[in-house]
Amino acid sequence: MYVNAEQLRRLWKDLGILRVIEREEFSRLVRTALKVRKLKAGVMPYKIRDDYRRVMPTRISSKRYHREGKLEFKREGIERSLVNASWTLHGVHRIMKSFRSANEVIVKDEKLLTAVIKRAALFYGADLVGIAPFDDRWLYEGFEMPFKPKCVIVLAFEMDLGVSSDDIIAAEVGYNYSKMSFTVLCLAKFISGLGFNALPQCNEGSLSIPFGILAGLGEIGRMGLLVTPEYGARVRLAKVFTDAPLVVDNPISFGLWEKCMDCCICADACPVGAIPYGPPSWESKAGQVGVYKWHIDPKRCYSYWVKIGRSCAKCVYACPYSKALWDLYRIEAKRRALRYISSLGE
Repeated sequence: MYVNAEQLRRLWKDLGILRVIEREEFSRLVRTALKVRKLKAGVMPYKIRDDYRRVMPTRISSKRYHREGKLEFKREGIERSLVNASWTLHGVHRIMKSFRSANEVIVKDEKLLTAVIKRAALFYGADLVGIAPFDDRWLYEGFEMPFKPKCVIVLAFEMDLGVSSDDIIAAEVGYNYSKMSFTVLCLAKFISGLGFNALPQCNEGSLSIPFGILAGLGEIGRMGLLVTPEYGARVRLAKVFTDAPLVVDNPISFGLWEKCMDCCICADACPVGAIPYGPPSWESKAGQVGVYKWHIDPKRCYSYWVKIGRSCAKCVYACPYSKALWDLYRIEAKRRALRYISSLGE
């Protein structure tokens, strides 16, 4: 199958529905306001030593607690039912066993194909999307790809700004994991339908944050999480590995690394001291060797989860970038999207 530029251009235009345009405009407005700078493509903005090696799957502590029966969510009743229900679709993306369709595709316009796939990601439910070059250093130890990827499509999903109750935060996390699973499955199916290999992933397979940084979605902060210009740390990440010929994005800088040097709000908010004070370091308490950044203490973090019987997001919501900074830009983005949709009928 030969996909020509006119077909791609028509699909790109048809995907320009209200929620897609609104997300595009919101991101454009925020990044302009923050004077986001593009860095060199494919280069990690923080230091990686030559002795870096793949890490074991994240949340090893939580998995151990699950095996030992320690990480049991203790609250019962209607709140617990709400949280449990929010995880209903999590893992649905794993039903995708076939990574490629029978179609043979020739694509000459890689830039336009990239634009179409990005809009498809927003159409299926992502709030942000970026393209990172594939780097096998970020795969988990023991995980092998079923094909040779060229790049990684990284998706970010916003956690709602207004949640305050611990139970609702826990349900919001589950909701986003269900949404992530559905979205990466749909996007991978779409890409495989074009004739390319595509593997949908949430937390499994690889670290998500390094790919999110390489995809230009944000910077890494003191709390060890990805912080985006648009939503701060209130995002969950998923990705699709593919051999489609896509144009990669540049890592970005909006001054977060420098601000985290002086800001310790997330460390102050952590009830068990799992977030370090002081400058970044090479010393990791999670078995990650050769990375210069702020390293959290996962054992302390997950021990607190066990104590309270639920997950915790105090650092996420404490971060100043996670606050309601862009209310007017949300309104303006909606206005621009509506104006665009209205113009189509003229």
